[in-house]
Amino acid sequence: MPVKDKDPAACDSRYPKGITPQGQATVVASAGQSLRRRAEAIALEKASHSPEQLAALSPEATRKLLHDLHVHQIELEMQSDELRRVQVALDTSRARYFDLYDLAPVGYCSVSEPGLIIEANLTAATLLGTARVALAGQPFSRFIFKDDVDSYSLLHKRIFASGEAQSRELRMLRFDGKPFWAQLDVATMHVEDGTSVMRIVLSGITARKQAEEKLQLAASVFTHVQEGIFITQADGTIIDINASFSRITGYSRDEALGQNPRLLSSGHHEKSFYAALWRSLLEQGHWCGEIWNRRKSGEVFVEMLNISAVRDAQGITRHYVALFSNITERKQAEEALRERDAFNLAILDALSAEIAVLDRDGVIIAVNQPWKRFATENSMKPGQPVPHVKVGTNYLAVCQASVGASADGAGSALDGIRAVLDGRLPGFSLEYPCHSPKKKRWFSMSVSPFREGVLVSHTDITARKQAEEKLREMAVELEARVSKRTKQLRRVSAQLTMSEERERRMLAQNLHDDLGQLLAIIKIKLTSLGDGSPRSSVNTIVELVDQADLAVRMITLQLSPPILHTLGLMPALDWLVEEMEQRYHLAVHVDHDGEPRPLVDEIQAMLFRSVRELLINVARHAKASDASLSCLCQGSQLIIAVSDNGCGFDPSQYLVGLSRRRGFGLCSIYERIINIGGEMEFDSSPGNGTTITLSIPYSIAAKEYQTS
Repeated sequence: MPVKDKDPAACDSRYPKGITPQGQATVVASAGQSLRRRAEAIALEKASHSPEQLAALSPEATRKLLHDLHVHQIELEMQSDELRRVQVALDTSRARYFDLYDLAPVGYCSVSEPGLIIEANLTAATLLGTARVALAGQPFSRFIFKDDVDSYSLLHKRIFASGEAQSRELRMLRFDGKPFWAQLDVATMHVEDGTSVMRIVLSGITARKQAEEKLQLAASVFTHVQEGIFITQADGTIIDINASFSRITGYSRDEALGQNPRLLSSGHHEKSFYAALWRSLLEQGHWCGEIWNRRKSGEVFVEMLNISAVRDAQGITRHYVALFSNITERKQAEEALRERDAFNLAILDALSAEIAVLDRDGVIIAVNQPWKRFATENSMKPGQPVPHVKVGTNYLAVCQASVGASADGAGSALDGIRAVLDGRLPGFSLEYPCHSPKKKRWFSMSVSPFREGVLVSHTDITARKQAEEKLREMAVELEARVSKRTKQLRRVSAQLTMSEERERRMLAQNLHDDLGQLLAIIKIKLTSLGDGSPRSSVNTIVELVDQADLAVRMITLQLSPPILHTLGLMPALDWLVEEMEQRYHLAVHVDHDGEPRPLVDEIQAMLFRSVRELLINVARHAKASDASLSCLCQGSQLIIAVSDNGCGFDPSQYLVGLSRRRGFGLCSIYERIINIGGEMEFDSSPGNGTTITLSIPYSIAAKEYQTS
């Protein structure tokens, strides 16, 4: 509704500001008195007879003059009454104009040819959302929605070009920018100055447009929805159907209109079914459910039917609207799903593991027979299943109490199941003990998620756990036996090493004492031969004897150098360093803190031979220009280290299975050191040289411990 203006009198220029029609009589009376005084003054100025002349008039002339004045006064009163009647008619006309123009249900605008608003009524101002005085001089196009400006411009040109009335629906804008729909009925008219103006009748049609959009949407849904729709009268006569109705049922529009929905009846339902359907429609105005119907072809199908009553303002049912969808495939899928579930349950029952299926809330929806048997066997009351086995029970809420798991095992299991249900874990497996009333048992739990929940599998692994415990006990016992046997073997190996060293020493001594002396005697005899012997042959024999003597000395040194037994380990190592420089041109720096404690002869010989082998490896394979040898006492350990600045090697590759290798070199050294209870460490990398450290406890190597 347009906003009403003030009282018509407030808009009439004839009434002074603040004067209402009720004070009109007072205003007129006051104006009449003033007018009479002015008239008397004018009459005196224009009088044709002076007072003296009027006094000299005859009685006849005086009566005639009075008669004329009286008649003239009557005429004036009659004219005044006519003027008052005309004024009242004018006021009535102005009030009617206000009602018809300003309070009209549509907006009126006068727009000049340049497009400026000349005047507008209150309804137009209300539609445009501003005061009427603010519209004057504004471009009418300012209130046109930007996408419809071109359409309005074309309308403006056509109306002034042809002068024919035009009508157009456009989107407009209120003064605050809010859009609305309007219908413009436009015509032109000529005004007094000879120009033309455009008269616009402005009607707000937003509600109608919204209703039309809703109707179009409803029509589109009715036409294109995949569900079948039919509309009936209150008596059940079909008055409209959509295309999906024909597609699902096979009945065309002409075949269905005017029929009763009973033409779809399949005969699968009792009369009580339809009685309940109609009772729901009459009482509640709605029914929804599954129903079996028959197509035109005779094929029976199942549909989901939704019927709603359409009632008028008085609550009387005028129509019924039914929406249905073919759910035959869904029902078949549900049946197949039930069969599959039954098959899966049969498989679960055949398994030995105890299995329960939980939904997303942790509620048990299925269990297999082993689960039920376990619950029955371990119940507090014979033959009574524990609470958690029941379908519909919240497993998470009662699991710990019903199963009786230990605190750690139950807590881990329940936390894991919650994490899988929440999507924080993809699944898990764990083993936990279960303290049943009869005995302690072990179970393996596996939790796997699926679309509707999780699958919890329990397997009784008590026998396996008992076997594992026995295996662990056997492994501990076997480990102890192996350790004991290893110690025995190492003692035997150490004894063999000692025996070997003694044999080497005896062999070296025999070579030195027997073969060495024989070679010396042979050399003396040869050099004392007479001049008659061939000198060249004798010289040759002497050279061979010298070579044999040198070989015997070298073998003796390698087997057991005499200096080692006479002077000790450090002098022997000093001699070895000089020998390496003479034979291999390898400079070796020696670092030691004096002669160590007296060592067992066999261990002393083994250490000497090990150092000799390490230095020979440096000379032959390390490509080193410098080497060092240190022999230090660190607490209860004798530490011997051989270092070089050569090419180095990768210990992780070389030392794999080192203890299982046989032969000479590093493998032989490693085996001998380990067998006597020592350690051998490697520090090397390609290009960064090598350091090999031998550590021997004094408790093994020192004579003082052996003698004690």
